[in-house]
Amino acid sequence: MKINSISKTYKAKNAEPVIALNDVSFELPNKGMVFILGKSGSGKSTLLNVISGLSKVDKGSIEVDNKDITKLSENELCNYRNTLCGFIFQEYNLIPELNVSENIKLALQLQGEKNVDEKVQEVLKLVELTNYEKRKVTELSGGQKQRVAIARAIIKNPKIIFADEPTGALDEQTGRSILELLKKLSKDRLVIIVTHDKGFAKEYKDRIIELKDGKIINDDGTTNKAQDEEKSEWKKPKLPLKESLKIGCSNFKYHPIRLIATILLSVIAFTFLGVSLNSTITNPTDSYVKAIYENDIKYTALYKYKAYKIENQIDQSLDKFFGLKEDYSYDKTEISKNDVGIFKDVYNDSVTLVKTAEIYSFQNAIAATKAEVSNAIATRKEHYAIGSSGYIVLNQETCDKLGFNIVGELPKDSTEIAINECMLNTFMLAGLIENDHIFEIKTATDIIGRKIAVQYGTSVASFKTIKGIVYTGCSNECAMSHLPEAYHDKIIVHESYLASGTYVLCLIDANFKEFVNAVTNYNKDNIIFRFKFSNELSDNYYFILNFTIFTKMFFLYISVIFFIFSMILLINFIGISIRGQMKQIGILSSLGTNFKELLKIYCGSMICFSGIVYFLSTIFVGVSVKLINILLKNEYNIGYKAILYNPNVVFLLIIVILISTILGSIIPLLSFRKYTPIDIINKGQIK
Repeated sequence: MKINSISKTYKAKNAEPVIALNDVSFELPNKGMVFILGKSGSGKSTLLNVISGLSKVDKGSIEVDNKDITKLSENELCNYRNTLCGFIFQEYNLIPELNVSENIKLALQLQGEKNVDEKVQEVLKLVELTNYEKRKVTELSGGQKQRVAIARAIIKNPKIIFADEPTGALDEQTGRSILELLKKLSKDRLVIIVTHDKGFAKEYKDRIIELKDGKIINDDGTTNKAQDEEKSEWKKPKLPLKESLKIGCSNFKYHPIRLIATILLSVIAFTFLGVSLNSTITNPTDSYVKAIYENDIKYTALYKYKAYKIENQIDQSLDKFFGLKEDYSYDKTEISKNDVGIFKDVYNDSVTLVKTAEIYSFQNAIAATKAEVSNAIATRKEHYAIGSSGYIVLNQETCDKLGFNIVGELPKDSTEIAINECMLNTFMLAGLIENDHIFEIKTATDIIGRKIAVQYGTSVASFKTIKGIVYTGCSNECAMSHLPEAYHDKIIVHESYLASGTYVLCLIDANFKEFVNAVTNYNKDNIIFRFKFSNELSDNYYFILNFTIFTKMFFLYISVIFFIFSMILLINFIGISIRGQMKQIGILSSLGTNFKELLKIYCGSMICFSGIVYFLSTIFVGVSVKLINILLKNEYNIGYKAILYNPNVVFLLIIVILISTILGSIIPLLSFRKYTPIDIINKGQIK
């Protein structure tokens, strides 16, 4: 080792610079016991730190193993410390989370060695600590701790052992035994000891170098030159994952309340994000179409709406904020066959168009004339309140496609009608009133040929002949709500009877999804007209369409807010935890741990943190999605799931969580890169 004109000055903000080393030069042999003496402030510890690579010089060179370590990068200095150097500190600097064996083997593990238990036993025997391998270092005496530190220093067989006041905290007897051990080790390696104890130095020395005010004032071995030595292959540090996680996760126990708060805030943030992602991924069309087929719905009405400008500025702002509208609302207007034809390429022959129209009144003859009848008749009037919601045109082909059975025949002109089984059941219950008499209706054939009074629009009610019964699948009044509104209470008429109306789409094949997508896309691109489906699920569809947009944006904004706070708290938590383990980081650095391995240690612990957050978040996302669907079902009678739980969200969440927590680890650690290992160990120097 050759030290050439090295100087080191400490610069304080509010004090005069302190010259720790002033143009110091000397050479050291490859083996022997060298003492560096001096009073406090003489520069002896600084000299030890710079030649060991724990600190840096301002100028000069230090040649070790045929390399100038003052010109090495931080990673190369780590390789130097990992391979050639063993450190013994006055305060032992053991890692309290590890037992005796784990502290010792750490030095070998950093060199990539795996099967080290036998070497640990050998070195424990050498330092007279046999059977202490499982003991916690916090349970050891000062002398025992120092022996563990020596064992850690020598187990990797370093060329140089650096000892800073190794006996300073020990009694004389224990101190003497430590020096005896170091003297034995110095026979085949260089041992450099910093001490203020001249007595011990003179007794055990091979050479003494004395400093004062940063200069050498005495050197009794100037003729002892550095010898040529075989160049060593410096090893890159590589700590096993198990040990990295063990060390990293140990910081969790220092601030449990802050840890719990960070976890909870992170879980909330990622739960909201997960719900937002599920809303984003959920395709309302898929949910709607799936529900259509699950409920065996075969037909729906398609309505047309004309746009008008929204004048309410508040409504405009809110709607645009959540992406619900583009400053327009819509009023219902009549739809034609040509309007439906816009989507002809999609539905083709799989959809049958059925003309339908609303009705203003439907009454039997007695109700229309408001004739006074017996009490028996009056008690039955309530059964006629069902009436009809409108008219519908059915032909034989359509009935065949839909599986409708016909008793009698369909109307052939505007004077004839047909009814469905729900209406038939009403007449069978209440009877048919004709000419002030009640006629009992026991079978379908009993009503065929009789007349009832109906009214279209504002026209005068006229009598129509019942020509047949169309069985749509609704067998009783209670089941009426389970059928589409287009059929369950409509009077079947001939097309000539309807001057205008809308069209019902009879869905025969399974391409309804494509049709819904076509309508939805048309609605996106056209602000003049909108088309809307109408069946027992369609209102849900349009509600959910807007709801998913709303939840996506709402939960996204909320998640971003919570995410910012959680990241601040996470970075703060990691920063405080790392600062609480500052000395530990310094110890690891002195052993040769580079920044990459430090990242592995603390990022590894944050991966454990991520696992906890991820596990809880995925549970809460699933629960939240389920609760939202239950709430919508109970409050709005939504018949199918508004938000689908998508497994892909699980993978998206873990990616986002990992990136966030790793960044949360890197940022605090980056602040330590500007400090040397000895500065970190002596934590009082970090402001």
